[in-house]
Order: sequence, then C-alpha cells, then structure tokens
Amino acid sequence: MNTLSLFSNSIKAELKFFKYPYFSKPFLVVRKLMKLLQLITLLALIALTYFMGDTFFYRKSLSYENGRHFNEPALTVYNEQAVTVYFLLFLLASFVTIFVAYSLLKNKKVVHDAKV
Repeated sequence: MNTLSLFSNSIKAELKFFKYPYFSKPFLVVRKLMKLLQLITLLALIALTYFMGDTFFYRKSLSYENGRHFNEPALTVYNEQAVTVYFLLFLLASFVTIFVAYSLLKNKKVVHDAKV
C-alpha cells in the first residue's frame, strides 16, 4: 500500500463524516439557537422602544417655557433638545424592532431532519 492510497482513504473517511445526515444535526441546533437569539433580541428591542417612547411622551407632556420642559414635582428642567433626542431614539428603536420582527416572521421555514 502506498502513501497516496492511505491519504485518499483518510480523505474519504473525512468526507464520509461530512455527509448530510451526520453533518446537518449541528446546523439544526445552531439554527434553533439563532432563532432564540433573534427572539431575545426582539424582546429587548420591544422593551427599549417602550422605554424611549414612555420617556419621550412623559417629557413632552411637561409644561413648556422658553425652550425648556419643567417637571415641577421633581424640580427638574429638561432642554427641548433632550425631548427631540428621545423622539429620534424612539423612532430608531421602533424601526429596528419592526425590521427584526419582520425578519423573524419572514423566515418561518420548517426544517426537517434528513432521512437516512
């Protein structure tokens, strides 16, 4: 037996390991973990969108004078720019949340195990 045939047999053994039924199961696990990660990301983005929207609408409802919003019970003054920034962050978080939700719902393909 020469070295070339030993080498080709070892390559065939390696390729046999990577055939579809053996190699696909780790990919199924990775796909499920990626879906779980997308779902966790979506829930975090929903919470972030709620926080930004709540902060924006709360600060927008405060009394307004001379470019500032006044929170009388807490004796706090907010600049108008802070309200604008929270509005922009709310819009950005909303768009990203919608995009992630759309991509999560769009890729609802059923993955079946390979039959041997």
